[in-house]
Amino acid sequence: MMRVEGALRRVAAVTLSAVALCAASAAHAQGAGTSNESERAKMLFGSGAQAYASGQFSAAIQAFSEANRILPRPAIAYSLAQAHRRQYFLDKNKAHLELAISGFRAYIEQVPDGGRRADAAQALSELEPILARMGETSPARGEPKEPAKEPARLMITTQPSGAVFTIDGKDRKQAPYAVEVAAGKHRVHASLEGYFDEEREVLAVDRTLVPIPIELRERPARLRVTGPNGCDIFVDGRPVGTIPQSEPLELASGSHLVVVTKNGYKAFSQDIDFRRNEPKTVSVALEPTGQRIVARSLLISGGALVLAGGVFSVLALNRQSAALDIPDAQRQGNVSPEDARDYNDAKDARDRWRTGALLAFSVGGAALATGLMFYLFDRPTVLPPRARPEDRRTRPSSPSSPSSPSSPSPAMEPMEMSMVPLVGPSFGGAALTGRF
Repeated sequence: MMRVEGALRRVAAVTLSAVALCAASAAHAQGAGTSNESERAKMLFGSGAQAYASGQFSAAIQAFSEANRILPRPAIAYSLAQAHRRQYFLDKNKAHLELAISGFRAYIEQVPDGGRRADAAQALSELEPILARMGETSPARGEPKEPAKEPARLMITTQPSGAVFTIDGKDRKQAPYAVEVAAGKHRVHASLEGYFDEEREVLAVDRTLVPIPIELRERPARLRVTGPNGCDIFVDGRPVGTIPQSEPLELASGSHLVVVTKNGYKAFSQDIDFRRNEPKTVSVALEPTGQRIVARSLLISGGALVLAGGVFSVLALNRQSAALDIPDAQRQGNVSPEDARDYNDAKDARDRWRTGALLAFSVGGAALATGLMFYLFDRPTVLPPRARPEDRRTRPSSPSSPSSPSSPSPAMEPMEMSMVPLVGPSFGGAALTGRF
């Protein structure tokens, strides 16, 4: 249990040292105007911390030493001493033991109180007896001997971590990793599932650890939407194309709101999760809206009424023609009483057919106009997707608080229209009402 606690303390020491380094280097950059050197020291320290965490203590020593040379800080010195300490227990090189003791003592001298003094004192209580048993004098009375010079190294780190990389097509390793190389130019190739491969040329310097941070670009997910031709596709509120698509849509991984709309149909709306480099196909079957069904019914019935009005008009003209034939015959003096009755019946039939035609044309025209308006203004209403539990937790509790720009806008109220036929003894028509 004590060994586990000690290991945890050592890992915490490196983490806290990294935080202290960032703060100290920022202050140094502002005071001395050496921002470039400060950034290089932070990069070296970060590479050393990753090497330390992966058990590459020799590479960590190399990185911490260079960082401490550029930007001397107690936090870096403490981490360097820790790396020497761990390396000593691996290779039993006395020089690492001496440098570890010297580094911990220097840290205690530089930090009067607080910090990692307790951990440094505990490390000294562990290391000094080991050196004493070797019969050597205390490092405080003389400078310790430097270990052998380190080779050229490339410290490969990737964002995200875990990528596989090669140096000049060889030495397949998983980042983060420090690779010993010959001084000079080298080609680094990094790859990770779901990301684009990255390749770059780097320069290794003799007896120096060179940090090589590589940021991998995410491969987008691909979305293909199938459905009725002419549908509009929206992703997260932005128009991105129509059906049929010429090629799949490329989307960043994560959750996206996919909406498919077409005039006269209920909108399709779905929140879909995408993973990196994942192909997905969404098949959409849209249902006609109630307004579109009413519009079609009005157009069909209106057309039928207009057609009936035409038929009634023909019949009215026919009866009128028959009625006109009788006065022509009367002028010639050969009209019987039966012909007079036929004349009156034809006039009455003509008036009835004419009234029916006018009524059919009026109601049919109103139905056609209303149906056409319903048809043309049947825009889809897009409702926001049902909120997820995590979305409800982050939603403001106050109803009066302003909404976030990223939150879905409220659905637009649908248009409502209605028509009431009006029929009287001598007229016909319709009253049209609507709400927008």
